[in-house]
Amino acid sequence: MSSKTEQNGPDALVSLPPASELPEWTALASHQERMAGIHLRELFASDPGRAERFSLEHGDWLLDYSKNRVDDETLSLLLGL
Repeated sequence: MSSKTEQNGPDALVSLPPASELPEWTALASHQERMAGIHLRELFASDPGRAERFSLEHGDWLLDYSKNRVDDETLSLLLGL
């Protein structure tokens, strides 16, 4: 057996570009720029179910991300990464 490291197969290292170079990242950055000018009051006023839609409960834990500048597009873009 050779001491040379295998370059093929399931254990091969894959070189990926930095996340900041992906088109999905660029789309997310553009979206962030658009969302930066929107006040949370506007987001809550335009979506009465926002608190329920953008929060998760598990047992005694509550993860409430409704008080962040996120919308459906934000979540879609994040999942696209």
